[in-house]
Amino acid sequence: FDNDEMFNYGRLVIYLGLLFSNLEKAISYGDGDRESLCLKLTIPIFRRMGRTKYAQSMVRRVVMIKSVLSEADSYEYRHNTTIGLGVGPGKRKSATTIWSC
Repeated sequence: FDNDEMFNYGRLVIYLGLLFSNLEKAISYGDGDRESLCLKLTIPIFRRMGRTKYAQSMVRRVVMIKSVLSEADSYEYRHNTTIGLGVGPGKRKSATTIWSC
């Protein structure tokens, strides 16, 4: 299968389609762990495409989650969602802050 370019291209298209579909679902469902995994898998894709700023952003996110933040802060960073309380800047609040009241 190494020299079958058509097969490899088809496999790559399916892989990327499923990866980005999975990422979209993880974001819409607020699944921070699955989102982090998908973003980690996009790092080599962005680097190969020459999108180094995107790759650096993903690496920064992984480093923050795995080593810089405490366990509680890492959980908050991965699972944080915001709720719009009005229109305009500064009107969004963390859902965890609102629910804990």
